[in-house]
Amino acid sequence: MKSKADSNENDKASDESSEERNEEDQDNNDGEGTNAVNAFDLEAKERRKRLANSFANIMAKLAEEPLGAPVYGDERYSMKDLMLRHITRKPLSQCRESRQKVGCVLIVDSSPSCKHMREVYPAIASQAAACNDVEVYDAPNAEIQRKWCPKQKKWVKCEPPAFSRRRIIFCGDFDGAEILIEWAKKKNLVFWFSCAPDAVKESSTDPRKARRDRFVSVGGCYLWPSRTEEDLVRLAKCIR
Repeated sequence: MKSKADSNENDKASDESSEERNEEDQDNNDGEGTNAVNAFDLEAKERRKRLANSFANIMAKLAEEPLGAPVYGDERYSMKDLMLRHITRKPLSQCRESRQKVGCVLIVDSSPSCKHMREVYPAIASQAAACNDVEVYDAPNAEIQRKWCPKQKKWVKCEPPAFSRRRIIFCGDFDGAEILIEWAKKKNLVFWFSCAPDAVKESSTDPRKARRDRFVSVGGCYLWPSRTEEDLVRLAKCIR
C-alpha cells in the first residue's frame, strides 16, 4: 500500500512533468509562429521582386521602340531617299533606314509626401537600374537631383537633363505636376504613374483636376491608381 508521502511525491512529479510538457508545447508553438512569419516575409519579398522585375522588363520593351534620328539600316524605306532616286539613281535596296533606339527614363519621387511608397519605389528602381536601356533618376517632387550610375553602383548628383523626344515614366504624386507638364510640352512621351491616395474629383473644387487636365492636354498619360506593384504592372501593360 502506498503511503501518503509517496502519493504526494507522485503528484508533485506529475505536476512538474505537466509543466515541462506545457513549456515544450509553448516553445514549439512559438517556433512555428516565428517560422511562419519568416516564411511569409520571404514570400512577400520574392513576390515584390518578381513584380518589380516585370515592371522593369516593360520599361525595357518601351526603350526598344525606335524614337531617335534615322540612320542607315533596313527597318523601313526612307521617304527622302525614294523621292530623290531619280537624281541619285540609288538602288531600291539602298533606300532603307532604321531609327536609333533611345533608352527609357524612370523618375521616382522620393519626397516625404510619397513616404507611403517607400517600399515600392526602391524595389522598382533597383530592378530598372539593372536594365541597360533604362535611366533611373531620383527626383523629389519631380525635381531631378541624382542619377543612378551603373558603373559606380551608386547615386550621383546631376543637373536636371533637358529631355526631348524621350519616353519618361514618372512615379509620384501631384507636387511635381508642373514639371511633368513641361516635359510633355517638349515632345516627350510622359507616363505619370500617380500614387495619389484618392481619385481626382471631377469637380472644379479639386485643385488637382486642372493640373491633371493640362498634363493630358499636352500629350501626357495619367495612370491611377499606382500605389502597389500590382497596380504598376497592370497599368504598364496597358501602354506596351
